[in-house]
Amino acid sequence: MWLQFILLMPVLIRAVFTDIKTGRIENRLMLTAITGGLAVDYYIGGTGYVLQGLKMAVLMTGVLFVLFLVKGLGAGDIKLLSAVGIFMPEQAVRITVAAFIMAGLLSLARIIYRAIKRDQILVPGETIHFSVPILLSVCVTACMAARLG
Repeated sequence: MWLQFILLMPVLIRAVFTDIKTGRIENRLMLTAITGGLAVDYYIGGTGYVLQGLKMAVLMTGVLFVLFLVKGLGAGDIKLLSAVGIFMPEQAVRITVAAFIMAGLLSLARIIYRAIKRDQILVPGETIHFSVPILLSVCVTACMAARLG
């Protein structure tokens, strides 16, 4: 699991950087991540593990596409979670749930901070850069798995 985590971190850091800077996650980065994830899967567990990673990526994309349709999640975020699903198929659901919880906590912290400062709490058109909660959830999940396993 640590190999997957170490190889996934540069992808996540780059995704966070570009997401915050431009509001987008690069397709080129996602293609590299998916290709690298499949190579790592093959190295770790052969064809069976590659199929498990692909199955998880398809499942993630299908389930999260509903949120994309209602403008609740961006396409780049879905691709990033799919790449995480390829890299870490056994942890993908846990990471996704943790990412949504982290996004909620970050939003709550933003609201409390603005309320204390007596600023406008809701800003029209403002979004959450969901790559940040994804990065945090991968780190927390990897640390928890290391402690428990």
